[in-house]
Amino acid sequence: MGFVYLLGLGAFMLATVAGYFSIYGLASIFSGWFWPIIGMGIALEYGKLIGASYLYRYFHLEGRTGRIYGISAVFTLMIITSAGIFGFLSQGYQEDTLSLKQQEQRIALIQEEQQELILFKQENIERKKQIDKDIASLPNNYITGRQRLMESYGPELEIIKKDIAEYTEQINEKTLELSKIKQEKLINEVHIGPIIFIAQAFNTDTDQAVKWLIFMLIFAFDPLAVWLTLATNKVILAKAKDDGVEPIVDEHFKINKHAGEPINHKQRIEKEHAKEREEPPLPAHSLRKGTHNPKK
Repeated sequence: MGFVYLLGLGAFMLATVAGYFSIYGLASIFSGWFWPIIGMGIALEYGKLIGASYLYRYFHLEGRTGRIYGISAVFTLMIITSAGIFGFLSQGYQEDTLSLKQQEQRIALIQEEQQELILFKQENIERKKQIDKDIASLPNNYITGRQRLMESYGPELEIIKKDIAEYTEQINEKTLELSKIKQEKLINEVHIGPIIFIAQAFNTDTDQAVKWLIFMLIFAFDPLAVWLTLATNKVILAKAKDDGVEPIVDEHFKINKHAGEPINHKQRIEKEHAKEREEPPLPAHSLRKGTHNPKK
């Protein structure tokens, strides 16, 4: 009997945690109606488990329409619960990775700015080389011409040298900023380190890895809770049968085991009485001679 309690405890724990995740996830999705969604979720979770138990115990009491609706309702609620769990877990992942994604965006932006600065610096360096080449192209005996050319290029060379120095300083600042952000990024990656290794093992990104991991969790989460609930009912009924306790059934609504359909005994008795009234009475000599064998 102790195993029944363990089984029931396992079903209760799984159903409670799954219900909490699902209800919180649904309430986060419909945040404008937080408390009404909480109440609706609790009612639906309770209805799902009690409905599954009822179908297991009294499936034979229902007609085809009731069976189809009951099974459809339980499976639909399992899907809704799984969707709520998916929302809850994905929200937790997004909150954990929000700062990481922001840092990745900052790194990409700074790297782009750094590349632009390097390009501007390179353009100035190329222009300075061109000017130096123009000056050096004059013969050495063209002293006056060389001086005039240097004087004409003088202001431009000063601006170019100043720009190169500023670009170099800005590039160094961007490099230091990148180094600092990357260190912070490494610290944040510690919180989601396992999922990063899983993503690398399957050659995919972290978002895809987390999505499939959540799918695996919800596949074994709420369905397992429902299955354990049904298993608990099965063990309880088996134990009651071993103890000689029959399930309580309405006297006028018992089960036709051969047809698998409910039979109303009251209606059956009334039909038998009506049939007996329609049959003609037997002759008196038949009854005296014993020639008639009454139906058993």
